[in-house]
Amino acid sequence: MAVRHICALLTAGALLCAASAGTVASAAPLASASRDLAGATVVEMSGGTLLVTAGQGVDNDITIRRQGDIVLVSDTTAEVHASAPCEARAPGTVACPLPTDVQARGQDGDDTITVSPNLDAPATLYGGSGKDRLNGGPHADRLVGDEPAGVTGLTAATPGNDTINGGPGNDTIFGLGGNDTISGGPGNDTLNGNEGNDTLNGDTGNDTLTGEGGNDTLNGGEGSDTLVAADGVNANDSLDGGPAFDSCTRDTGDAMVNCP
Repeated sequence: MAVRHICALLTAGALLCAASAGTVASAAPLASASRDLAGATVVEMSGGTLLVTAGQGVDNDITIRRQGDIVLVSDTTAEVHASAPCEARAPGTVACPLPTDVQARGQDGDDTITVSPNLDAPATLYGGSGKDRLNGGPHADRLVGDEPAGVTGLTAATPGNDTINGGPGNDTIFGLGGNDTISGGPGNDTLNGNEGNDTLNGDTGNDTLTGEGGNDTLNGGEGSDTLVAADGVNANDSLDGGPAFDSCTRDTGDAMVNCP
């Protein structure tokens, strides 16, 4: 059972929230913020979770960073509305208590969501539709390029060509639809290109890269990596395991180097 907060916008940018109980499938990785306000980014807390929902109809540029004993959420392209205990600071910036984790969701624009390296909390980021850029923080983050069509699956409702950077930590990343560029960064990462012609870069660490559909390029980088490009289509993918001992699975004719 999960609690969903429903909010109404009052005067002076205040939000009035009420809670209602509803069943949410356990596979859903991201909670929604109170309500999608047209053009405005909404910031609130649910327990220790910081919830950020980008404004609709805007190419949002959202940064989530720590400053002392608070976290600052800023959007350079949209208004930002705060719900207590968060409060407005400078224009386009909201201050909240330090969270235990972060959940942020893009909308229909070409959104950029960045978690600062100084924020000591794991993050779950959805790009939504559009060509999005997701930059994870220092923890084990979950980054999904597109908005899934349903809470129990990982099929893109509206695919976009996304750029996703996991950052430090052991990250799990899904490109979903579109031609995505995904970099795991330091850590032992799991990268999934899903549909589209994707480029997956493991960087350092012992990474697992899975191309799935499309003409994919998989680069393991440093570490003992697992590369899987078998999608039932011959000679359409490229695999480069990198300098360490790697495991590579491919279809007939897929280009492969630095693999045993």
